[in-house]
Amino acid sequence: DAHRLTDPHAIRVRGTQQAAKQRAPALEKMIKAVVRQGWTRPRPPATAVLIPGAVIAPMGLVEQATINERGEIVDKLRVTHDQSFNPVKGTRRSVNDRVDRSLLTPCMFGRALLRHIHQIVALRHRHPTEIILQSKVDWKSAYRRLHNAAATAVSAMVVVGCFLLVALRLTFGGAPNPSRWSDLSEIACDLSNDLARNSGWDPRRHFSPHSTKLPATLLLEPPDIPLATAQPLSVPLPIDDAPKLEVYIEDLFNCYLHRHLQRGSKILPFVLQFLGRPPNSSNPIARNDVPSISKFLVEATPSEVKTILGWIVDTRRLLLSLPPNKVRVWSDSVQATLDHPSKVSYDHLDTLSGRHNHCRPLNPRARPCNGHNRACNAH
Repeated sequence: DAHRLTDPHAIRVRGTQQAAKQRAPALEKMIKAVVRQGWTRPRPPATAVLIPGAVIAPMGLVEQATINERGEIVDKLRVTHDQSFNPVKGTRRSVNDRVDRSLLTPCMFGRALLRHIHQIVALRHRHPTEIILQSKVDWKSAYRRLHNAAATAVSAMVVVGCFLLVALRLTFGGAPNPSRWSDLSEIACDLSNDLARNSGWDPRRHFSPHSTKLPATLLLEPPDIPLATAQPLSVPLPIDDAPKLEVYIEDLFNCYLHRHLQRGSKILPFVLQFLGRPPNSSNPIARNDVPSISKFLVEATPSEVKTILGWIVDTRRLLLSLPPNKVRVWSDSVQATLDHPSKVSYDHLDTLSGRHNHCRPLNPRARPCNGHNRACNAH
């Protein structure tokens, strides 16, 4: 630490990433929101040299796609912390480099989508004439619901404009944070699976108030589309027809037979309501509701076709496909590579590799990196 912090002034003047600078108004608006919600604490930048163990990382913005209350795909920005930034060139002294990964909980959600697909096929094979439904709930502001210890908070600071911001909650960019968050989210998944198989839980009596907002009509495919025939799995799963839930970071999703509609559709909202602390208008610090309400009406409504972890999962046709917007963008990216085969930028190849990695549910052996550590699995 003494060597790493020999030049705190140089670390302090390291600013935001270029992408964030180009979107300064949007970044300022987002920073105001996180300060109001108590996720970060503003300080004068000059005080950084007075804080023991202070580390300032560059801040960036990444573009992501989400959906609105009508199910339409819209763009959004997310604040990130580049905690892999190395303040001392030629060494490995970034915050992420100094994480003791042996102390992190092993990752369990890395193959959530693959397990989900196996369960759907197993259900269809056992019940070839019954509709299989899916539900999904997004845990809003997931990382922002867990607090940082003081030593971690001062190691995750950024400078934006005339403010030094101390991260009081988990950041997007800290290597241990997928593990830390999953310690909670995987508990929610395990609890959901246990309750779904417990006769003491009555979904008619024990349910989230958000469930009453869901439309009464299911999102079913046209009846003239036949139910696809499932082949037996190479390794048969244990026979279990109860709703089966999976989790990937902040996304909880499940599949279930039509006969289990009540339990399957109400279990996820109930568990999030049970574990979370509902907003209180008298609380001086504004807090988000536990589920993402803007997505809830679309994603939590039982349906045969659901977008899960960036893939369209169709339980009627037994198909896994990319959304149309991704097909267009990915195809353009591949074509751009083919048009210039002699020279391709590193960033472009890195993007193609990431998309290749995204395709691994179709062929797990095609994964381009070993990625046995939890952080690689989590991302």
